[in-house]
Amino acid sequence: SVLFLSYALWNWDSSTPTVLWEEAPSVVGENSRIVLEIKDAGKGLEWIEVALSTSGNRQILLSETHEAPWSWQAGVNERSLTLSPGTSFGEELLSEGEFFLEVTLRDHPNLWFWSRQTSTERAFELDLTPPRIQVLTDQHYIRQGGSEAIVYRVSVDTRTSGVRVGERVFQGYRLHDGNPE
Repeated sequence: SVLFLSYALWNWDSSTPTVLWEEAPSVVGENSRIVLEIKDAGKGLEWIEVALSTSGNRQILLSETHEAPWSWQAGVNERSLTLSPGTSFGEELLSEGEFFLEVTLRDHPNLWFWSRQTSTERAFELDLTPPRIQVLTDQHYIRQGGSEAIVYRVSVDTRTSGVRVGERVFQGYRLHDGNPE
Protein backbone atom coordinates (compact mmCIF):
# COMPACT_ATOMS: atom_id res chain seq x y z
CA SER A 1 0.00 0.00 0.00
CA VAL A 2 2.96 2.36 0.61
CA LEU A 3 4.19 1.57 -2.89
CA PHE A 4 0.75 2.31 -4.36
CA LEU A 5 0.47 5.57 -2.39
CA SER A 6 3.96 6.63 -3.51
CA TYR A 7 3.07 5.84 -7.11
CA ALA A 8 -0.21 7.79 -6.86
CA LEU A 9 1.47 10.85 -5.33
CA TRP A 10 4.29 10.76 -7.88
CA ASN A 11 1.79 10.51 -10.72
CA TRP A 12 -0.80 13.00 -9.35
CA ASP A 13 -1.87 15.73 -11.80
CA SER A 14 -2.92 18.93 -10.05
CA SER A 15 -3.09 21.20 -13.11
CA THR A 16 -6.31 22.31 -14.76
CA PRO A 17 -6.50 22.66 -18.57
CA THR A 18 -6.50 26.24 -19.86
CA VAL A 19 -7.80 28.08 -22.93
CA LEU A 20 -6.15 31.20 -24.29
CA TRP A 21 -8.16 33.16 -26.88
CA GLU A 22 -5.12 34.10 -28.97
CA GLU A 23 -7.04 35.86 -31.80
CA ALA A 24 -10.64 36.61 -30.95
CA PRO A 25 -12.05 39.91 -32.25
CA SER A 26 -15.50 40.70 -30.86
CA VAL A 27 -16.89 41.34 -34.36
CA VAL A 28 -16.05 38.73 -36.99
CA GLY A 29 -16.76 38.32 -40.69
CA GLU A 30 -16.95 35.28 -42.90
CA ASN A 31 -13.15 35.08 -43.34
CA SER A 32 -12.14 36.13 -39.81
CA ARG A 33 -10.00 33.85 -37.69
CA ILE A 34 -10.59 32.83 -34.09
CA VAL A 35 -7.44 31.18 -32.74
CA LEU A 36 -7.44 29.16 -29.50
CA GLU A 37 -4.40 27.87 -27.64
CA ILE A 38 -5.32 24.95 -25.38
CA LYS A 39 -2.87 23.63 -22.79
CA ASP A 40 -2.67 21.14 -19.95
CA ALA A 41 0.60 21.01 -18.02
CA GLY A 42 -0.15 17.68 -16.34
CA LYS A 43 -1.07 14.32 -17.89
CA GLY A 44 -2.56 15.89 -20.99
CA LEU A 45 -5.94 16.48 -22.50
CA GLU A 46 -8.52 13.73 -22.60
CA TRP A 47 -11.43 15.59 -24.23
CA ILE A 48 -11.94 18.85 -26.13
CA GLU A 49 -15.30 20.20 -27.23
CA VAL A 50 -16.09 23.44 -29.04
CA ALA A 51 -19.77 24.34 -29.34
CA LEU A 52 -21.53 27.20 -31.08
CA SER A 53 -24.73 28.69 -29.66
CA THR A 54 -27.03 31.00 -31.58
CA SER A 55 -30.61 31.92 -30.71
CA GLY A 56 -31.07 28.96 -28.38
CA ASN A 57 -29.56 26.43 -30.81
CA ARG A 58 -26.37 24.64 -29.79
CA GLN A 59 -24.20 22.77 -32.27
CA ILE A 60 -20.92 21.01 -31.58
CA LEU A 61 -18.26 22.22 -34.01
CA LEU A 62 -15.44 20.02 -32.72
CA SER A 63 -15.21 17.07 -30.34
CA GLU A 64 -11.91 15.29 -29.80
CA THR A 65 -11.00 12.46 -27.46
CA HIS A 66 -7.35 11.65 -26.81
CA GLU A 67 -6.21 8.27 -25.50
CA ALA A 68 -4.77 8.04 -22.00
CA PRO A 69 -1.02 7.59 -22.03
CA TRP A 70 0.86 5.33 -19.68
CA SER A 71 1.99 7.12 -16.56
CA TRP A 72 5.52 7.53 -17.87
CA GLN A 73 4.35 8.93 -21.24
CA ALA A 74 3.25 12.44 -22.08
CA GLY A 75 -0.23 12.90 -23.49
CA VAL A 76 -1.50 15.71 -25.72
CA ASN A 77 -0.49 18.76 -23.69
CA GLU A 78 -1.05 21.47 -26.30
CA ARG A 79 -3.56 21.96 -29.08
CA SER A 80 -4.00 24.96 -31.34
CA LEU A 81 -7.38 25.49 -33.00
CA THR A 82 -8.24 27.97 -35.74
CA LEU A 83 -11.92 28.58 -36.41
CA SER A 84 -13.38 30.67 -39.22
CA PRO A 85 -17.11 31.38 -39.60
CA GLY A 86 -16.94 30.71 -43.36
CA THR A 87 -15.38 27.26 -43.08
CA SER A 88 -15.92 26.03 -39.50
CA PHE A 89 -19.54 26.91 -38.81
CA GLY A 90 -21.51 25.42 -41.70
CA GLU A 91 -23.89 27.22 -44.05
CA GLU A 92 -27.00 26.88 -41.86
CA LEU A 93 -25.25 28.62 -38.95
CA LEU A 94 -23.97 31.54 -41.00
CA SER A 95 -26.45 34.29 -40.17
CA GLU A 96 -25.65 37.75 -38.86
CA GLY A 97 -25.98 38.49 -35.19
CA GLU A 98 -24.64 37.44 -31.83
CA PHE A 99 -23.27 33.97 -31.24
CA PHE A 100 -21.34 32.26 -28.44
CA LEU A 101 -18.42 29.87 -28.59
CA GLU A 102 -18.07 27.51 -25.64
CA VAL A 103 -14.87 25.53 -25.13
CA THR A 104 -14.93 22.64 -22.67
CA LEU A 105 -11.76 20.74 -21.70
CA ARG A 106 -11.12 17.71 -19.52
CA ASP A 107 -7.75 16.27 -18.61
CA HIS A 108 -6.87 12.64 -17.93
CA PRO A 109 -8.04 11.48 -14.49
CA ASN A 110 -5.96 10.78 -11.43
CA LEU A 111 -6.32 7.14 -10.33
CA TRP A 112 -9.05 6.67 -13.00
CA PHE A 113 -11.56 8.78 -11.00
CA TRP A 114 -10.59 12.44 -10.56
CA SER A 115 -10.28 14.49 -13.70
CA ARG A 116 -10.46 18.26 -14.01
CA GLN A 117 -12.85 19.92 -16.38
CA THR A 118 -12.94 23.57 -17.34
CA SER A 119 -15.29 25.49 -19.57
CA THR A 120 -15.17 29.00 -20.99
CA GLU A 121 -17.55 30.91 -23.20
CA ARG A 122 -17.13 34.02 -25.31
CA ALA A 123 -19.64 36.20 -27.19
CA PHE A 124 -19.05 37.32 -30.78
CA GLU A 125 -20.96 39.37 -33.33
CA LEU A 126 -21.10 38.01 -36.89
CA ASP A 127 -21.20 40.81 -39.48
CA LEU A 128 -21.54 39.60 -43.07
CA THR A 129 -22.60 42.93 -44.62
CA PRO A 130 -19.68 44.71 -46.29
CA PRO A 131 -19.41 48.46 -45.76
CA ARG A 132 -21.04 50.63 -48.42
CA ILE A 133 -19.45 53.66 -50.04
CA GLN A 134 -20.91 56.30 -52.33
CA VAL A 135 -18.73 59.00 -53.91
CA LEU A 136 -20.56 62.36 -53.76
CA THR A 137 -18.08 64.47 -55.76
CA ASP A 138 -17.55 63.57 -59.38
CA GLN A 139 -15.03 65.97 -60.95
CA HIS A 140 -11.45 65.52 -59.86
CA TYR A 141 -8.58 67.25 -61.61
CA ILE A 142 -5.39 66.56 -59.73
CA ARG A 143 -2.33 68.53 -60.81
CA GLN A 144 1.19 67.91 -59.67
CA GLY A 145 1.86 69.94 -56.54
CA GLY A 146 -1.87 70.49 -55.98
CA SER A 147 -4.30 69.04 -53.52
CA GLU A 148 -7.61 67.27 -53.83
CA ALA A 149 -10.64 66.54 -51.67
CA ILE A 150 -13.09 63.72 -52.22
CA VAL A 151 -16.43 63.71 -50.44
CA TYR A 152 -17.99 60.30 -49.98
CA ARG A 153 -20.64 58.63 -47.83
CA VAL A 154 -20.09 55.33 -46.02
CA SER A 155 -22.46 53.01 -44.18
CA VAL A 156 -23.12 53.87 -40.52
CA ASP A 157 -21.25 50.87 -39.07
CA THR A 158 -17.98 51.71 -40.89
CA ARG A 159 -15.18 52.23 -38.37
CA THR A 160 -12.46 53.74 -40.58
CA SER A 161 -12.26 54.85 -44.18
CA GLY A 162 -9.85 56.54 -46.52
CA VAL A 163 -8.48 56.75 -50.02
CA ARG A 164 -5.67 54.55 -51.34
CA VAL A 165 -3.42 55.91 -54.09
CA GLY A 166 -0.85 53.33 -55.06
CA GLU A 167 0.80 52.21 -51.83
CA ARG A 168 -0.23 55.30 -49.86
CA VAL A 169 -3.40 55.47 -47.77
CA PHE A 170 -4.98 58.80 -46.84
CA GLN A 171 -7.24 58.68 -43.78
CA GLY A 172 -10.82 59.87 -44.28
CA TYR A 173 -12.38 62.31 -41.82
CA ARG A 174 -16.01 62.93 -40.97
CA LEU A 175 -17.50 66.28 -42.06
CA HIS A 176 -18.63 68.57 -39.28
CA ASP A 177 -22.32 68.63 -40.29
CA GLY A 178 -23.17 65.94 -37.72
CA ASN A 179 -24.30 63.34 -40.27
CA PRO A 180 -23.08 59.91 -39.04
CA GLU A 181 -22.50 58.79 -42.67
